[in-house]
Amino acid sequence: MGDQSFQIGRDNTWSAGFSAALPLVNVQLWKAIQITGMDVELAVEKAKGSRQDLVAQVQQAFYGVLLAKDLYNVYKENYDNASDNYNDVKGKFDTGLASKFELLSSEVAMKNAEPNMYDAQNNIVLANWKLKALIGIDLDQNIACEGSLADYESVVRDVASYDTSVENNSTVKQLEIQERMLSKNYEMQLAKYYPTLSAQVGYNWIAMEDNFKFNNYKWNPYSTGTIALTIPIFSGGQRYNELRKTRVQQEQLALQKEDAIRQLEISVMQVLNSLETCLKQYDAAQKTIEAAQNGYEIAKSRFDVGSGTLLELQDAQLGLLQARLNLNQSVYTYMTLK
Repeated sequence: MGDQSFQIGRDNTWSAGFSAALPLVNVQLWKAIQITGMDVELAVEKAKGSRQDLVAQVQQAFYGVLLAKDLYNVYKENYDNASDNYNDVKGKFDTGLASKFELLSSEVAMKNAEPNMYDAQNNIVLANWKLKALIGIDLDQNIACEGSLADYESVVRDVASYDTSVENNSTVKQLEIQERMLSKNYEMQLAKYYPTLSAQVGYNWIAMEDNFKFNNYKWNPYSTGTIALTIPIFSGGQRYNELRKTRVQQEQLALQKEDAIRQLEISVMQVLNSLETCLKQYDAAQKTIEAAQNGYEIAKSRFDVGSGTLLELQDAQLGLLQARLNLNQSVYTYMTLK
């Protein structure tokens, strides 16, 4: 004061305390919490969809192993038949009942059947590797897939009884969750226009001393309480533009969902048509394999007694091979499409 001065207070000020804040009315926060819950729901649905895809891949890989095994059996039986025919012709050739041409022809047929058998055997190994990779088993681990495609022939039936609705499709459900999330997001953006009410309380202790003898400090407590009402007035058009942006996103997602459903329905129709084709192929293959088996036995008997030619026998054998391949392929294709 004037040309005089003096000191007040202490050298050190110490304070400690705690405070708590609670939003009493905050619509924007409530909507954000609901969106967070939907995020969890969407993550669960995505995990479910991924699991369904993996299960389908494992099933198809399993059917692939069964197909490889059945094809090997078919080619092995074809090779055995060709080998028996060669031995039969060789015996006749040695006794003068078969020509050199027939001997060479039967030998060529046997040799031609051998590579297909080895290829089919290798395909079993490759199919097993694919299956083990999908289910997370070491590739060196030995596994055995029980059964054959013949065990699933009872499943090959009319497709009219299949449920073709796409409502439970995981992709559709994910889009529906995203629609609800955008709806809540729009409500959250709209809530920025609403006032908010919050409360805050605090309790503190304060001490002022010139020394550091904490045990002798005199701590003075005090508390505070506040209720705040916040009213948004101006944002420069930000809130309005955010609402427009969210509305556009909703329209885009609605179109995306509509397109996804259409694509799924087209896929279902394509699969149903393919299933019906497989069913016809299976019926035809069943009838053909019975006729081909009878034809081969007749040709074999005719050749054994000398009334038939080797060419007839080889044609019958080739027809039987093709019929069995068609039967196995039709069952495999049906199961993978299903």
